[in-house]
Amino acid sequence: MLTWFVNYKDGTRHDYVAHEFTISQIDKKKIDTLVIHDPNEKAPVLVIHFDDPRKRPIYVRRTEKVGRYTFETICHIVGWQMQVGNEKVQSICYVFETNGRIVDKKREEKVWIENAGPFNRERNSWFSPPNEKQLKVIGSKPS
Repeated sequence: MLTWFVNYKDGTRHDYVAHEFTISQIDKKKIDTLVIHDPNEKAPVLVIHFDDPRKRPIYVRRTEKVGRYTFETICHIVGWQMQVGNEKVQSICYVFETNGRIVDKKREEKVWIENAGPFNRERNSWFSPPNEKQLKVIGSKPS
């Protein structure tokens, strides 16, 4: 399963640890990158750069079961926001992953990323579990 960590401009790294190091404890003045990764892989899944001191990190994790499917989906809502004049500017990525997805009696997890500007609840595919159409794209079938 995916998790995240931050790299600071001074070369230090802080890994997410539930109830110990969370998004609220990030030093916003020193952050360089926020990285979504699989701890079992060397390459990151997504890297968010904080190249403007006005950028503030966004991270929310949502887990849901989808209808007749036996596995759950996890959505990591991650990005940045900053104030530019009177306008709040955001860049958001939605990193989806499956957990417990079985295909032909083998565990076969999938990860996919969607990107958008600011939060928009009208884009229900990003604020709801993936729908049947999205899951068919990754080759999933209802139970």
